[in-house]
Amino acid sequence: MRQLVRLLLSLIVGALALTPVTAAPDKPRVRQVFLVQNSGWMEPFYLDPASPLRPFMNGLVAKANLKDVDIVVASFNQDGQVPGRHSPEILFEGPYDRAGVEAAIGRIDLPRKTSGAYADADFRGTLVGTINNILKGQQGVIWLVTNNKDAPDNDPAVIENTHAFYRALRESPSIASIAAFPMRKVVTGPHFKEKGLIVYAIAYGDRAKAALAAILRDGAPVRSMFPAPPVKLKPLNEDPVELLLNSASADVDATVRGGRLMISGVSAGDPGTVLLEGTMKNNYYPQNIASAKLVAGWHSADAALASARVAMKPNVITNIPAYGASGPVSLELSLPAIPRRPGLAGLFDDERTVTGEIEIRLESLVFSLAPDFVARIAAISGGDTIQAEQAEAAISANLPEVFLDYRRISAATMKVPVQITVHYSPWPLIVLIALVVLLLAFAILIAIMMTRRRAYVVQVGQAEQRVLLKPRESRIVADGYGARGEVTGRLFGPPRVTMIEDETRA
Repeated sequence: MRQLVRLLLSLIVGALALTPVTAAPDKPRVRQVFLVQNSGWMEPFYLDPASPLRPFMNGLVAKANLKDVDIVVASFNQDGQVPGRHSPEILFEGPYDRAGVEAAIGRIDLPRKTSGAYADADFRGTLVGTINNILKGQQGVIWLVTNNKDAPDNDPAVIENTHAFYRALRESPSIASIAAFPMRKVVTGPHFKEKGLIVYAIAYGDRAKAALAAILRDGAPVRSMFPAPPVKLKPLNEDPVELLLNSASADVDATVRGGRLMISGVSAGDPGTVLLEGTMKNNYYPQNIASAKLVAGWHSADAALASARVAMKPNVITNIPAYGASGPVSLELSLPAIPRRPGLAGLFDDERTVTGEIEIRLESLVFSLAPDFVARIAAISGGDTIQAEQAEAAISANLPEVFLDYRRISAATMKVPVQITVHYSPWPLIVLIALVVLLLAFAILIAIMMTRRRAYVVQVGQAEQRVLLKPRESRIVADGYGARGEVTGRLFGPPRVTMIEDETRA
């Protein structure tokens, strides 16, 4: 009925103006680059006949690639050490092709320097070379597969490059997010044995950050390649948790879609409160949230929602497992009365959508480490079970220091966009339509009366005469004795008669 009412009113008030929409120019697509280390410390991964490296790389590229987005597969070591070859060395480029990718990965070798020794690794040089020479400065997702080792007797400049690599990961504003997957992969080569790999997924740019989040979402194909959730390395002070809803106030529908809280069914007439119940998912891995103070705030650029308020309970959350859910939490959103849009346009509204943002801040954060992660690191390092108090020391001994950056974090913020749809009574529209219909009927009646002749009996002189007149139409009428009068029709009431003096009588 509301749609019919709006259609009728729109037909009465006037025609709709159509404005052509110009599409925004396409932004460059976010490409993906898959880098695999082929320096000397990777020897067992290439020379062990049972090595899982190449099958793993084939699966990673197949499951992580995005439809209609070009990819690059390349190997890396240290540029300039191997005559006639560069690092990164592009082996495949273009739309994903299974046969082409597998052939490229099959060609990866262990290049040697002029001295005959295997090439060293240069992580920072590889990152810079990938951004400058492969991505050409455009945004992209960079996968880096490595055992994270440099030769202990490397040139000091190479060692400094490795430290610079981790500083770049931490500090570069262009590197928007980083996830990592430490994996146990036991291989034996001619000279030594290796027990694990680290796969880094690095987003270069904000659009790449969104693309990486989609690639690594729960249930995504690539997640089947890894035994555990991704280790969140950056950013650590954003999106610490995710709101999961269980129920909402009666007569209100609330869902979370793509991180946006959608609320509908709110009555706009009076101030009201929306109560949401649910849990919060810990987005950190491998960090448990041992405890944190919970603070909620509200922001909106929409004047209609400027006075809204939000509160959450409990005030302190504790013991949220890594990548697990909290206990029950409640969110109370106090809304003001939300008026229609001003002017005539507001009368067309049977609903209105307003937006804001809930900011959930975790303060005084205290972390602990997930036991399964600590056990996996112990297995990768080849050690025995690690006690809880030894966990950070074990990680420091077996993983880069960037894996312990969470120790620097004491507060983190999650911002939840909110879209609220409020509903209005149709009666103002109905009343307006009734008034417009009455005015239209009255106008039609006036038009008919202005164009239709009506019969009148008028007295002119000594005789009554019958005349047909439209409103404002005049006619000269005379009686049998020569008296004349001008008869003028009126819209309402009898016509006006004005006697005309006979000039010949003067």
